Amino acid sequence: MPPPLSSLRSASSTRRTRPPRALALGRGGGRPDGAAIRSELWACVAPGDPERAALMAYEDACFDHAGDGILAAQFLARMQSMAFVRDDLRGIVLDAAAAMPTESRLRTVVDEVVGWVDQGRSWTDIRTLVMERHGNDDFTDVRPNTAWVVTGLLCGTDFSWRILITNNCGEDCDSSTASVGALLGILDPASIDHKWLAPIGRDLVLNDGVVDLDHPTTLDGFTDLVVDLAQRLDEQIGPDPAQVAAEADAFDPDEHAFTIKQASGTPTGSSGPAVTSAACHAPARPAPNSTWSRPPSVGGGTGCRPASGTTGC
Repeated sequence: MPPPLSSLRSASSTRRTRPPRALALGRGGGRPDGAAIRSELWACVAPGDPERAALMAYEDACFDHAGDGILAAQFLARMQSMAFVRDDLRGIVLDAAAAMPTESRLRTVVDEVVGWVDQGRSWTDIRTLVMERHGNDDFTDVRPNTAWVVTGLLCGTDFSWRILITNNCGEDCDSSTASVGALLGILDPASIDHKWLAPIGRDLVLNDGVVDLDHPTTLDGFTDLVVDLAQRLDEQIGPDPAQVAAEADAFDPDEHAFTIKQASGTPTGSSGPAVTSAACHAPARPAPNSTWSRPPSVGGGTGCRPASGTTGC
């Protein structure tokens, strides 16, 4: 039996957090951006409730990510959830960042980018600084890729400009650009230029490798499905904090262990051994961090523009 839906939400800000049961795969030690790209789903089933969105993002991410790989998914889910009820992008970024532990390097990356934007640095300068401090040979590393999300959001002035900045930062840009587009689409659907919508159309098309899945055939149908899921979660989670906390504490992830087998088509080209994993336990809601301060605005900078002579945007 899966854990109760109510275990997704914690009513206590002081209860200790259990470590994630993660399969820390790959060179990044569990911090690729695979979970981050799934974050908007959790925002859409928890609109205006960033803590619930972050807890569901954790449940999803901790299966195959760890550390900053989980925090990035939670950071994006919080921002996207806030976007349903707020329209101040800078404030959304700052408040979502404030929920991350101060010792997290992902938090450091986000704070640095916000500070550089406040100094009036161009997005190309910011990219150079990020790569000097946090770059490596793993293009999926969530630290620089999250930096591109924040850079695009704060350096751009409209939908097109923001996704182009993010995309031109490179690395795993199909993921980072999609995260920016999702947040901006939640914030203001009318801001999306027709030139971006026309090639996509209204049909929901799955990859040929996805089989035996009954799914809506249109984006409108998929939207209705997500809205229905959000309503069912509201009904099942319930408003009683004491009951939520009791059920969450009673959940033992070891009772939900299952075996998975690494499929063929891995980087080594062969099937791996069976791996036993377990469900993850949702963390306690992080306590407010009184030591965090917003980066100061230097020189009255209000954003950044691409450097002269650059291409792509």
